[in-house]
Amino acid sequence: MKNLNCIPFIVAVLFGFGVLASSCSQSSSSTSGPDEEIASSDSSDTDTEKSAGSTGKKTNDGKKTSAESHEERTYKTLDRGPITWMTENLDEGNAINVKGTCYGYDDEKCDKYGRLYMSHDKSKPSSLCPLGFDLPYSGLWKDLVDNDVDFDPVLAGVCDLKDSLECSGLGETARYLAYGGEAVVLTKDANGKLTYKVQETSDKEFYSVRCVKYRSMVETLDDLPKCDSSLSNMFRISVLEKGMSYACSQETLQWVASSRSEMVCNDPEGVLYHSKSGALLACEELDWVMATPVHLQIPCNEDSLYKEYVVNNNHFVCLWDGWTMLSYPDSVIGYCGSKESMGKVAQASENYTYICKSDGWTLANITDVYGECNREGRIETVEFNSHQWTCNGNGSWSQEP
Repeated sequence: MKNLNCIPFIVAVLFGFGVLASSCSQSSSSTSGPDEEIASSDSSDTDTEKSAGSTGKKTNDGKKTSAESHEERTYKTLDRGPITWMTENLDEGNAINVKGTCYGYDDEKCDKYGRLYMSHDKSKPSSLCPLGFDLPYSGLWKDLVDNDVDFDPVLAGVCDLKDSLECSGLGETARYLAYGGEAVVLTKDANGKLTYKVQETSDKEFYSVRCVKYRSMVETLDDLPKCDSSLSNMFRISVLEKGMSYACSQETLQWVASSRSEMVCNDPEGVLYHSKSGALLACEELDWVMATPVHLQIPCNEDSLYKEYVVNNNHFVCLWDGWTMLSYPDSVIGYCGSKESMGKVAQASENYTYICKSDGWTLANITDVYGECNREGRIETVEFNSHQWTCNGNGSWSQEP
């Protein structure tokens, strides 16, 4: 059986089938059966085919992953709260209907700083982002700058199309494209401190691009970015410690809880979230729910009939009509219903012993375990449900005081 080395959850296969366990990245968008290899990014650096404008630093979250672009280039990424940031500037050439250039028409500058793109009706650089990624809200850039996160933007300079291409500020400033027709201008002053300014985009300007992937779940309120007016249009984000969803209020510039206790999910259907506490949640019909073997795509068929799995400390068994959650005492001593389990005796706790019969687990009596007391002329003492019982040869069991 292959090791599930990239699904972030613990699944135990009970009663003779072995144990499967794994822990890796915080979120994953695909799963497979228990005997299949499942691909995922881990928390280490990933080699890139082309490292355009890479900072090589970590955010406070410190979790490194990667993303693959349309041209099959791999970009390094970092997680910060509900956002996965590319840590390299986009560098996608040969793009149809997207106008891009290198600083001063120098191809080597693209290798080091990434490509610069125009943004207008006929040029949409966001279409070049890796699958599932988009442009960041301007407020997300402000969150990085204001919080002094170890995430240095690449100062790729600025270029404008006038009578000819005019470029300046290489190593000193950068103009990053943001969501909603905005751009963020970052400039490093004489003391090395970054300044931040938001402007509207222009048809004659070229922009650096960093793509982000949004997630609708964080662990705590502190994991949310600072509420900025640009984030008021952002979808609600669920906060696991509160069990509620929050939205950025344009009026108060604060994250405000939903009026209902709900965990809204805006991620694609089936996306998994592995919490720091070990719980595994799944996105189902716009809600975060506790994951089951169904969400993990663990097959339930004739070959796996009566197999049992534990997910989120809940016990499941594969029956003819699919995965079924077990209740006590089946959740402790196993499912009673298969032909092989009939007549099985099992102890759920030191005071409760059960026997599996056709109608399910039934509290056992001492004769179910030790048989009839018919040992003529012989005294026998045994322990049953934490008590001493004696067969004294008169044909009956008696419990010792």
